[in-house]
Amino acid sequence: MLKDAAPSVTVGARCYIPDDDAAWLPVYVEEVNEAKGLVTVRIQRPRKDRQNEDAADHDDADRTGDSRVVAMDVGFPLQNAQLSRYDEGLDNMIDLNHLHEAAILRNLKKRFRARMPYTYTGDICLAVNPYQWLDELYTPGLHKKYLQARKRQDLPPHVYAVSVAAFRHMCDNGSNQSILQEHSITTRIIQVNPLLESFGNAKTTRNDNSSRFGKFTQLQFDKNHALCGAQCEAYLLEKTRVISHERGERNYHIFYQLLHGTTDEERDALGLGDEAPRFAYLEEKEPQQENRPGRKPKLSQPPPPKPAAVIEAENAKDRALFAKTRQALSLLGLGSEQQNALFQVLSVILHLGEAQFVAKPDNDEACDLENDSVVYSSTLLGLNPETMAKALTHRTMKAAGEVYLVPLTVEQAKAGRDALAKAIYASIFDWLVAGINASLGAAARLTAKTIGVLDIFGFESFEHNSFEQLCINYANEKLQQKFTQDVFKAVQEEYEREQITWAHIAYADNSETLALIEGRMGVLVLLNEEIVRPRGNEEGFVSKLSGAYLKQKKLIEFPRISKTQFAIHHYAGTIKYEAMGFLEKHKDALLSDLSDLMCGSHEPFPQMLFKVKAEIEAAATAELKR
Repeated sequence: MLKDAAPSVTVGARCYIPDDDAAWLPVYVEEVNEAKGLVTVRIQRPRKDRQNEDAADHDDADRTGDSRVVAMDVGFPLQNAQLSRYDEGLDNMIDLNHLHEAAILRNLKKRFRARMPYTYTGDICLAVNPYQWLDELYTPGLHKKYLQARKRQDLPPHVYAVSVAAFRHMCDNGSNQSILQEHSITTRIIQVNPLLESFGNAKTTRNDNSSRFGKFTQLQFDKNHALCGAQCEAYLLEKTRVISHERGERNYHIFYQLLHGTTDEERDALGLGDEAPRFAYLEEKEPQQENRPGRKPKLSQPPPPKPAAVIEAENAKDRALFAKTRQALSLLGLGSEQQNALFQVLSVILHLGEAQFVAKPDNDEACDLENDSVVYSSTLLGLNPETMAKALTHRTMKAAGEVYLVPLTVEQAKAGRDALAKAIYASIFDWLVAGINASLGAAARLTAKTIGVLDIFGFESFEHNSFEQLCINYANEKLQQKFTQDVFKAVQEEYEREQITWAHIAYADNSETLALIEGRMGVLVLLNEEIVRPRGNEEGFVSKLSGAYLKQKKLIEFPRISKTQFAIHHYAGTIKYEAMGFLEKHKDALLSDLSDLMCGSHEPFPQMLFKVKAEIEAAATAELKR
C-alpha cells in the first residue's frame, strides 16, 4: 500500500473517493457523521469555462458538483495542494506530499494533457501512450541535450535519459558517449523496425499499433563503446490473430498493406483482385456471448458502416506504410523476386481462409471442399490442387505397418486449415526475425558489451480473454515478481543483513498467483494433463481446476453460469477467462500431412520455410529425449 490515506477525515478536507467510472473523484468534505459512520462530500467539478482543466486545481470547484454520502471506511486519500501549482504536474512522483493511487493518476493525467508522456518514479521512468506522434520529443538535438546533461533532474523526464544512463553504466567510466552514432548500422537498425511493426503489430480496441509479440533486443557495442550491431529475440507471437480478431480490431498490418499497397497487376497475380475484397480472415469476429441456462443469446448488432473518407484515409496510410515495408525489405538484401515470393505466401494465407468444407451426403464423418479456393493457394505454392485438397480433407494414419487415409469431419478440416494458416505466418515471422539478425548482428569477436531492451505486452484485459491473454498476463506476473524482488524485497533483505534501520514498506507479493498458474497442480499442469487425456476437453480442465482451488477465492473464482470460465485475481486486477479453445491453442499442432504438403511445394520460398521449421522441431524433440 502506498502512502498515505487520511487516518481520519475532517470537514473542509480535500481528498478523493473511489468511483466506478472515474476510478477516483476529487471531493470537498462538507460533513462528518461519526455516529453513523457517514461522510457527506461535494464532488469537485470544473466550471463550464474550465472543462478541460483539472477540477481539483481550483478552489471555486469545491461547491460546483453534486453532493454524495459515502461510508467512512472507504478511505479518503488526501489531495496534493502542490499539484495545483503546476499545470504539467510533477516530474518525479516521489516529490508528491501524499503518494497514493489517486495522486499518481492525477499527476499522470495532468502531464498527459500537457503533452508530457514521461514521468519519473524514483529511478523508474513511466511512459503513458500519448496516442499521437509528438515531434518535439524525438529529435537528434534533444537527444544530445540528455547526453550532455550532468544530472538527470536537469532535464524533464524522458526515455533518452534512461538510455543515456544505461550506456554510461555499460561504459563504467561515466564519460559522455554516443549511444546511436551516425553510420550505416544505426540507419539499418532504425529503418528495419517498420518490418517488425508491419508483421508483428495490429490494431486493437485500445491501440491502433499494438505489438502482438514480445521482443528482447540486444544492442551490441565494440571495445570503444561504439554501436556495432543488434540482435532480436521474439516471443509469444499472437498466432490466432491470423485467423480471428474481435470487433473493432484488425489482423496484422501487413495484410492490409498488401491489399492497398500493391499495384493492380500485382494484385491480379496474387489472386487478390479488387483493392477492397472481403477475406474471411480479415473480417471481425462477432462478440462472444455467455451461455446462460434458460436465456437466449442476444443477437449482436452489426457495427455501423465506416464513412468513405475514413476508409480512404486508412487505405492511404496502409499504402504509405507498405512503401516503407518494401524499403526495409530491400535493406535486408531482398530483391524484387524474393519480395514477390514473400507476398505470394502471405496471399496464400488469405486464400486459405476462403476454403469452405461441406459434409459428404452419405457420410457426416467425411467432407469435401465446397469451393475452388484452393486453386489460388495451390497455384501460388506450386502445388497440384487435388493434392492440396486431399491434404486439407484427410489425414494419414499409420498402424501395424500399414499406412492409410482417414477422412476429416468439417470441423476437423476447418481446424486443420486454420492451423496451416497460423503455421505459415509464424514461419514467415521467424524467418523475418532471423533475416534481421543476420543483417544487423555483429560478429562475436567484435562485440564487447551489450545493452538489452525488453519490449513485451502489458497486462491485458478484454471483453473476451482466452489462452493468449493468460500467457501474456502470466508473463507480466513474472515480471512483476522480478520488479518486486529488485525494488522491495532484495533491498529490505540487504538492509537487514547490514543491520540498517529502515521503515517497512508493505508491498503485494504475487507468489501465490504464480503458484496457481505454474505450480504442481496449477493451471498449466492441469491443462497439459487434459491435452493428453483421451477426449479431453475444456469442461474437464475447468472442472479439475475448480476441484483443486474452489475454496481459494482470494486467488481464483468460478462463475456458476458457465462450466468453461474462471477468474484469476491478478496483481493488476481480476480477469475472467473463457477456456473454450484453450486445448487447441495450447497444443498448437499441425497435421503432418499439411507440413509435408508445404515441404513438397515447388516454390522455393514456402518449401524452405517448412523444411527449416521441421529441422528446428526435430532438433527440439531430440533435445527433450536426452
